[in-house]
Amino acid sequence: MSRVTLQYSILMIAVLAAGVSAQWTTITAAEYDQAAGGAMSKAYAAFPSVFTSRTERFTKGKSVYVEFQVNERPAEHGVRVTRTITARGSTKRKYMTVTGPHEFYCSADGTRWTGSFNNCMLLDGLFLSFLPHDAVAEYSVRTNSGREPGQIYRKYAVFNGKDGKEFAETLTTIYRDNNKLRSSETRGTLKPHPSPST
Repeated sequence: MSRVTLQYSILMIAVLAAGVSAQWTTITAAEYDQAAGGAMSKAYAAFPSVFTSRTERFTKGKSVYVEFQVNERPAEHGVRVTRTITARGSTKRKYMTVTGPHEFYCSADGTRWTGSFNNCMLLDGLFLSFLPHDAVAEYSVRTNSGREPGQIYRKYAVFNGKDGKEFAETLTTIYRDNNKLRSSETRGTLKPHPSPST
């Protein structure tokens, strides 16, 4: 039985300094959606699978919020989600389990559970990352020839934010063995303009 491992990390920062450029080949939005989007959709539908994500937020260069989420999918309609949140010096955990198409249960302590659909959807919203309608995006790809060879797809978007011009960079790595996928998103302000991540 195959096991698909998914990793997703979101890094929220106030200012991102210029990084080291890499060799990227420009592609169209359609090519990006077909490759990166298609791989993500296929991975989401697979089971058994494990999806991990890490979100970290910074204020004035200091980490103020860290969230780690594990999403396990042992069966077609079975999902177990565990969130570990560290903020203001304390750590809390939240849980969600799905046992059917419309059967959601949530818990703040792993002992007492509620079947509220709306409350459970708050847990599932971490992976939904939307861009404003005025976002302008560019797409590119490069080959990773390291220990885990594959293709890295990049989406870089610029848009008007509450603090001026902001950016969102999404990197999706599709490994050659097709049994592992990693996606990360970095957001911040354009001071200065960041170079593509390596």
